[in-house]
Amino acid sequence: MAVAAATAAAADAAVAAAQAVAAVIRLTSTSNATSKSIEEAAAIKIQSAFRSHLAKKALCALRGLVKLQALVRGHLVRKQAKATLRCMQALVTAQARARAQRIQMGSEGKANQKHRNAGRR
Repeated sequence: MAVAAATAAAADAAVAAAQAVAAVIRLTSTSNATSKSIEEAAAIKIQSAFRSHLAKKALCALRGLVKLQALVRGHLVRKQAKATLRCMQALVTAQARARAQRIQMGSEGKANQKHRNAGRR
């Protein structure tokens, strides 16, 4: 549950960063550079650098979450495989016991039959 919330927060941050980049591009492409004051140009550069920093941070967090999810899923898959192998081993053991019991019953049956045939002679 916490992983899903963190993933959603990282995705929201990435969307916000993308929207901020689009706004910066819109602002810088539509206005004439000569009409802007130095302060406005500096503010745009600072904002774009900060938004870039936020986007990189969100992407790093998202990568971390993806790695965490992969680790958790890998652990769950290994756990499931271990349980499956355990069940298969139990089935093989049960089959071996049944086979041994069948062989034993068959050999006892043959011995009893030989004993009966010997008594008839």
